[in-house]
Amino acid sequence: MAAEQASMHEATWRDTWKEFKWALGDRKPITLANGIRTIDYQVWRISFGTRQPGMFAVQPYVVDTNPIILRELREDRCGTALYSKLKEVSPERLFPAEYYYLQYQLPGAPFTIRVRIDNRDEVVRCYKELGRLSHRRRLALGDRGALCLVPRVEGAPCFDFEPEDLVTQGEMRSHQSLTAFLGDLYMAGRISALEFDHVMHQNGGEMRKETFKLIPAREQPRHEYLNSPPKPKKELPPEDKYHLGLVTLGEFRDLKRPDLARQKAKLSKRWPIEERTFLCVVCGEDRGTIKCMECENRCCAQCVRLQFSEYVNPEAGPGGGLVDPMDGAAGGGPGGEAAEDPQTFLLLHHIYCQRNGRILHVQKATAVTKRPGRRKLKPM
Repeated sequence: MAAEQASMHEATWRDTWKEFKWALGDRKPITLANGIRTIDYQVWRISFGTRQPGMFAVQPYVVDTNPIILRELREDRCGTALYSKLKEVSPERLFPAEYYYLQYQLPGAPFTIRVRIDNRDEVVRCYKELGRLSHRRRLALGDRGALCLVPRVEGAPCFDFEPEDLVTQGEMRSHQSLTAFLGDLYMAGRISALEFDHVMHQNGGEMRKETFKLIPAREQPRHEYLNSPPKPKKELPPEDKYHLGLVTLGEFRDLKRPDLARQKAKLSKRWPIEERTFLCVVCGEDRGTIKCMECENRCCAQCVRLQFSEYVNPEAGPGGGLVDPMDGAAGGGPGGEAAEDPQTFLLLHHIYCQRNGRILHVQKATAVTKRPGRRKLKPM
C-alpha cells in the first residue's frame, strides 16, 4: 500500500516538474520598457470570432499575441492595454474596445466566461485564471476556439471593413487640430495648395465650415460641431485679470467694489456737470437740451428763442410786434391792437415733433355786449 502511494506521488511530482520545465522553456526572458528583464508574462493564442460548424464554413483567424504583462494590465486606467495588444496582431481593423468580449472556457469547465476588454478588473482576473495553465495548454485553448474575441452583439461582424476614417485625431475644436488636419490632407494629396491657402486665410468660423466640407459625408455627422456657432468667451474674474497684468491695482479695486467706483466717479466730476446734448428737432444740430413736454425730443435754446420767444408774428398789426412769451399776445405797435398769437412753446410738439406746421393766425373780432340785469320790482 505504501509502495503504491509513493509511486503515485512520484508520478504527480514528475508531471508537475514537466509542466514547470515547459513553462520556463517556452517563456524566455524579455526586457521591459524600463530595462528590467522578466519572465512574468503570458502569450495568448486568440481566435477572432467563433468557429462555425461545417466543412465549408469560414474559420476565424487564430494569432498569437505579443507578451502580455500583468503590471501593464494593473496600471491600465483607461481599459486599453489589452485592446492595444489585440490591435497589434489583428489581421483586420477592429472596432472600438467597447464592441468586444473576450470569451474563454477553461479545461474541464462546463461554461464559458465573457470578459469586457475595457474593464481592468475583469481582464486582470482573466489573466490570473489563465496563469494557472501551462503555456502549451493556454495555446491549446486558442487552437480549439476556447479563447476568442467576439462581438457583444450576436451576429455582428468581428472586423470593421468600412473605409478607414479620414479624421483620426478625434474632435477638431482647436485651431491647432484644424491646421494639423488640413496639413495631413495636403501632404496626402487630397487638396491642392490653393485650396489649403484658401481655407487657412479664413477667420475662425469660416475656417471651421470650410474644413467641414472637406470631411467625407459618412463622417460628417460626427463633426457637426464645426457648423455650430462658437461659444461666447467667459469674462475673466478680476483676480485673473490682475495676475495676467490686464488691469492695474486701482482698476482691480474698482472691479471688486463697483459701488465705491461709482461714488469715486461721482466725486471726481466738476460742477456744474455738463449736460448731455441731443439732436435738435428744429435745426437738426447736436445741441438740443430742452425736452419736449409731450415726447422725448429735444430742442436747442437758440431755436426756442428764435421760433418762440422772439418770434415775429407776420400777421400782427402795423409795427410787427413781438410775441410776448408770458401771455402769447403780440403788440401791434403804436396804435396797433393786441392780437392772440398761437406761437407758444406749448406748441413745439404739434409744430415740429408731429410735423403739423404752424397754426395760422386768425384775429377774431369780439363784440362786447352787456348782459341784461335783473329787473327790480317796485314795492307796492
